Amino acid sequence: MKIGIDIDNVVADSYPAYLEKFRYRFGEKVPHNIADFYHVEEHIEAPREEIIEFFESELHTDEFQISINPVVDAAMYIQSWAMSGANIVYITARPLRIKPVTKKWLVKHGFWVDGAKIYLFDERRLNTDIEYKSTIVSKKLVDVLIEDKLDIATSMKIPVFLPDKPWNQGKLPKNVTRVYSWDEIDEKLRKRFNLSNSS
Repeated sequence: MKIGIDIDNVVADSYPAYLEKFRYRFGEKVPHNIADFYHVEEHIEAPREEIIEFFESELHTDEFQISINPVVDAAMYIQSWAMSGANIVYITARPLRIKPVTKKWLVKHGFWVDGAKIYLFDERRLNTDIEYKSTIVSKKLVDVLIEDKLDIATSMKIPVFLPDKPWNQGKLPKNVTRVYSWDEIDEKLRKRFNLSNSS
């Protein structure tokens, strides 16, 4: 089986790192309780051009990306799935230009297993992250997806495990299962897809 796994806020603990950077740069302009990771910039009183420049000069740098902490225990479960015969496919909406540091981060934290693949968002070819991830799924490159972004999860026709986050609350279709830990993901994934534990 082929397991598709998002990176930010699924295996990478991105939200705290990004928020800290935003607050360091924009200070009091950043509200203290932002529940939407994917639209933080909409809550900041700063010109759009300044925010775009901030992403390019500080958030998309190798130094910052490599410093993001991993989600506890995620690598352990992913390694165990690979040992049980699953193929691991990372599917992230990060821009294509930061692919080298993204792979370096995955290797550094034990997420890169034999035969793993990684897909990043080529903004020149597709308009939205939903379109991009739906295209990968439509090509049958994955059988199941672990994804934290609600609109992406609910647009899929395959089973999706949705890690519970403040920004993904709402009604879910039958193919999307809200999960609260990696232990729960592991249990439900193995049961649903008859993936045996590695010896």
